Amino acid sequence: MISSPLMVDVHASPVLQPRLLSITDGKDLTVENVIRCGRVQISLEGCTSVETLRAIASGCLLRNLGGFCEDPLHRRYQVNLESPLELVGRHTVRLWVDGREFEAREVDFLSDLR
Repeated sequence: MISSPLMVDVHASPVLQPRLLSITDGKDLTVENVIRCGRVQISLEGCTSVETLRAIASGCLLRNLGGFCEDPLHRRYQVNLESPLELVGRHTVRLWVDGREFEAREVDFLSDLR
């Protein structure tokens, strides 16, 4: 025995609530809510299934190109989406995942690199 017995309280971790971490273009990850390349990268945390992700920008569906789990402990995911070429200017992006709608965000879709 190395030491005397000690009482330890073990608590269950809190339930993770899904949250939207960022919307970027996947190339310049430091600039949020600006899309230059036609590809949108969504960072989410606390989700159980990113296959259920649905995203709409001003009524246009952003096609889900797939995603991956980058941190299984926190259930942090990256999901890549494709935006239609005609989507240029500032648009309201709405997201749903795991049956939950996130707060809408204003995103600028620029046409300089499309």
